[in-house]
Amino acid sequence: MVTNREYDVVVVGSGVAGLSAAVESAERGARTIVLDANSTIGGASVMSGAACCMVGTPEQTALGVDDSVELALADWQRMGGPSADLTWAEAYLRDSNADVHDWLSGMGIRWNVPQFAEGNSVPRWHIPVTFGPGIVDALLDRLRVLGVVVLTGVAVVELVRGDNGDVVRGGDGGRENGDDGDGDDDGGGDGARSTNGARIAGVRVTGSPDFDELSAEAIIVATGGFVNNRSMLEELSPRLAALPRFLSGGAQTATGSGHQLVREAGGEFASLQNIWVYPTGTPDPQDASGSRGLGIRGATTELWFNLDGDRFSDEVQRGGHSGTNALLEQPGQTCWNVFDASELPSILLIDNEYYARPAGPNPVTTAEFWRESNYVILADTPAEFAERAGLPVERVVAAIAAFNQALADGLETDPVTGRSLAGLSPVGPGGIVAVQMFPMAQKNFGGVRTDLDCRVLDGAGSPIAGLFAAGEVAGMAGGTINGVAGLEGTMFGPALYSGRIAGRVAAAEALATR
Repeated sequence: MVTNREYDVVVVGSGVAGLSAAVESAERGARTIVLDANSTIGGASVMSGAACCMVGTPEQTALGVDDSVELALADWQRMGGPSADLTWAEAYLRDSNADVHDWLSGMGIRWNVPQFAEGNSVPRWHIPVTFGPGIVDALLDRLRVLGVVVLTGVAVVELVRGDNGDVVRGGDGGRENGDDGDGDDDGGGDGARSTNGARIAGVRVTGSPDFDELSAEAIIVATGGFVNNRSMLEELSPRLAALPRFLSGGAQTATGSGHQLVREAGGEFASLQNIWVYPTGTPDPQDASGSRGLGIRGATTELWFNLDGDRFSDEVQRGGHSGTNALLEQPGQTCWNVFDASELPSILLIDNEYYARPAGPNPVTTAEFWRESNYVILADTPAEFAERAGLPVERVVAAIAAFNQALADGLETDPVTGRSLAGLSPVGPGGIVAVQMFPMAQKNFGGVRTDLDCRVLDGAGSPIAGLFAAGEVAGMAGGTINGVAGLEGTMFGPALYSGRIAGRVAAAEALATR
């Protein structure tokens, strides 16, 4: 079977970037189809809280927040360092209210009060009421109205050039010679193959009973990252490769297949060594390999203990910057997260929908996790926990007692970490829960380099005709919009934003050829 169907735009990937691209493309009259190799729609987006860093929103105004693009860009640069693409960052921040907030609000999405997140000078971390799944559902509803088909279980394995039908072969996401892993943003080096001048004009697929090939004037690659491709992570990130253990979060299908397609087409890569790692991963009992992790969220009061039995970090700063850096400085690069058993009903186990979605946990399967995980200790007392964990018992007991006494004395700040004690509760009266945590690779901050129209660039910095990239495959946007680190909320928002740009530019170019 070789049935060639014609479209104007083919979108590869059904996360927020791909779905946003498809909406933009179809709204401009382009014949659009979405293909996803996974059996379900949404990728990492359906597991995401979908928090967005945005400037000038109605919610900020209502809160009396005085924000500006200039202030946000300064925060962005301070966090991301010299490899952050500030041209892309400024464009996103300038357009974030209209192109992310208002666009989604027009589809019925509502937003919680903006919060502070690490690195931000003012509250600009906006969480949608219905989280990532609500946004995915809203985009799918719009695509149904537009008549766009989203096919799952259909994998794009080859890109096809137009003039002579040459095949650009993809693969399973092997080594991406876009960055030598030395920390320099060298743009890809020898990873970009020269192109033959012919535009990308189609895809070849597996998994469809109806066709093997689609022709199109534009292909948008929005396949997500590669945090579940172990060999790529270890080769591209010396920091991860040197750890005694690290886990992978995000979508299980984030294996770099789209990166490989773009690489074979001659695409350039930027900063592939920049992997965003969270400190809050614990092994998923459902994963026999031991490499998949679950993120632990939801406890109001946490105490983190290293293997010496010492607290070592402000537990509120549990993101990929301060939290991860603190964990990586500890013996064995692991720690125990200890909280009171009364908080168990509030705990979210993210990155596996079997246990929870962003809106809340599944009580039955979550209880199963607490019973089955080899990295959980349920204890009646701090002493019992410390003994079972192999930590110095007297030191741990004294640390927990000192924390509880600080609360009883009405202190405003934690004497050990300096964090505010407002709203925190004693640890231990209801019993002890302890979860061993490891570094967990969650997101890719480097990827396919594009111009501001999301056209994939080759090694000479020229666009590859007919080929676009958006979302995490492009380091959220442009290749390296964040740099080495990101303000929280600068992943989902830029992925959606770059998807919209890719969709409208691809549609315009495709329709111009009719």
